[in-house]
Amino acid sequence: MTFKANPEKKKEFKNFMFKKILLRFLPILLLGLVFLDVSMGYVFWDETKNIKLIIFSTLISNVIFLVLCFFAFHLGTKMAASSLENWELNIEENYAVLNNSAATSTVRFADFKKFKKTPDSITFYLGGLKQFYIYWNAYYDSDKLKNCLEDISQKIGAFTKENIPEDTPKTKVKFKSKFNIIFYVILAIMLIIKILKVL
Repeated sequence: MTFKANPEKKKEFKNFMFKKILLRFLPILLLGLVFLDVSMGYVFWDETKNIKLIIFSTLISNVIFLVLCFFAFHLGTKMAASSLENWELNIEENYAVLNNSAATSTVRFADFKKFKKTPDSITFYLGGLKQFYIYWNAYYDSDKLKNCLEDISQKIGAFTKENIPEDTPKTKVKFKSKFNIIFYVILAIMLIIKILKVL
């Protein structure tokens, strides 16, 4: 069964994706910041012995880093929403394939460990940080998609592990626009700058 995304739902889709990305990555970023701040404070203490300077420089670098992260997340979700008309979700008996302009992702229902449902979406957890989330309001036939995903959620643990057919593409990320490249370059630069500050 194939469901096509509704381009009229771009704004709602962008808001949903932005919240999901924040919930997923912000705790990891904050833990990383704490580790880097402690390391940076230790290095600066050996050099300056000035606690005010250490606190001020740490706060400024954290604010700049978080602002850049929020900007990168916003840019990424905006780019994803801008091509929403190309999104297509194909649900088969034991797996699903999500196609969009940047990547093709395939998930097996047998890998789902648990799920969490909200009034407008469902998130399947595959273990660790791996998640498969669908905002069904962003698709045509949203009620039908919702029922289909709820049926899948009730069968978690009952799916058999079988190989995905060869003609089904595995996850492939393709840089199709300069905005995608810019997004990943900004993320890489932010991380490199933060690491260099510690060294």
